[in-house]
Amino acid sequence: MSDTGKVDATTPVAQKSGAITADDLRRELMARQAKPRADMSAIDDQTLVKRVKATQKVIYGTDDRQDVWELTQPADRNDVDCVVALFRNTQVTDNGNGTSTLQTQNFGAARNLCSTERFRDQPIGAFCSGFLVAPDIIATAGHCADMSDVTTIRFVFGFRMTDAATAVTVINNSEIYSGVSIIDRQEVGTGPDWALVRIDRPVTNHRIAPIRRTGKIPDAQAVHVVGHPVGLPTKFAGGAAVRDNGPAAFFVANLDTYGGNSGSPVFNSATREVEGILVRGETDFATQNGCRVSLVCPTSGCRGEDVTRATEFANLVPATLVTPKKNRDDLMATPVKKARDDMPISIKKVIDDHRFPKKFRDDVPVKRFRDPIPPIDPGGVLPFSLAVGHHARVVGADDPSVAAAHASLSTLQRELLDVQAALAQLRATGAQAEADAARLEEISNSLADAYQRLLQQLGGAAGDGP
Repeated sequence: MSDTGKVDATTPVAQKSGAITADDLRRELMARQAKPRADMSAIDDQTLVKRVKATQKVIYGTDDRQDVWELTQPADRNDVDCVVALFRNTQVTDNGNGTSTLQTQNFGAARNLCSTERFRDQPIGAFCSGFLVAPDIIATAGHCADMSDVTTIRFVFGFRMTDAATAVTVINNSEIYSGVSIIDRQEVGTGPDWALVRIDRPVTNHRIAPIRRTGKIPDAQAVHVVGHPVGLPTKFAGGAAVRDNGPAAFFVANLDTYGGNSGSPVFNSATREVEGILVRGETDFATQNGCRVSLVCPTSGCRGEDVTRATEFANLVPATLVTPKKNRDDLMATPVKKARDDMPISIKKVIDDHRFPKKFRDDVPVKRFRDPIPPIDPGGVLPFSLAVGHHARVVGADDPSVAAAHASLSTLQRELLDVQAALAQLRATGAQAEADAARLEEISNSLADAYQRLLQQLGGAAGDGP
């Protein structure tokens, strides 16, 4: 063990622990305070915990894992878009032409798999999974990254199968990101296990995963997971549900996962929010007739897979403009509708009719502004601090009608800025967001027109006074 507390997998101690089953490792940990087994006395507790985690995960019922090319639902493919594979820097070779090659092994040969095992001819290489929670922040399991090794991790988008026989192992360098620092992390063997990693630059062409920020997932809720089981190309696995929702820091579900899925996002299949991070579970494989097969448990059997709740780290993740509960379809419907409903009737009519009604002129008192509002900028937006601050004060500002007009002006401006920012973010996602961008652009134009007309009328009212 080094002075950083990490264990080198090549040391005799680590190799010795690797030859012992996960069940024996768990029993040894529980018995340590009594009397350690002679053949494990030289293995420290941290090594045992890490080895148990590395060997736990399993298939429940039928194997629900699918490759990305097999997914037919846009929402499923959308969930895949935020997921990354974690590789060591030594496994990523720059080709000198704007691409890098991922160093991988054949799954079947590397793990001595039986001929019946799924995906046995695919490559493996990733050691963990992760997902994008902010433009420059990746969430993963705490045992996948810490301060001593974060800069050696490469976060790779696009390690997937394009058909049944073809894996993408040559990746554009623009899709590979380096770890810079650990924002925060926890690694408790029977509790929370998560890490937030700052990467070297913002990601602009992949979806930021919406995460649960308050409350907890409903009991028996359907869930699915996306990640890199045993280091394979991206796999989507549904057909699972919450089994035990009692623990405070995590819940248990019957997800089809393996080592390598550690750090995978676990999605609520109804809301498409990330409910948590896959961190530990049952043993992966069993030996049968001299080769290895996946350990299959009944849907309600074995121990289940532990998922650290997203609420354990959500307070450290900056809120984004695009945090839809029903995905992009309802992106701005709720805030725009609420803003319209809360506005005075005269301003609603401006937005509804796209013209400036006489009623609004009648509603605004003829008062002179003490500090005239400056002209709007070329983008059609008045700086918020000027729209609602000192420079927007008027003589008779205690008049309810005048106060309502200014409150509505600031509300309208905030909605305009939100829509325009969301529009820019959606445009960055490319072709997938074109339809959404067109709809938001229409809303943005309508709000900008209404905003300018309202601002002009307020200026006219100020100039008409004595």
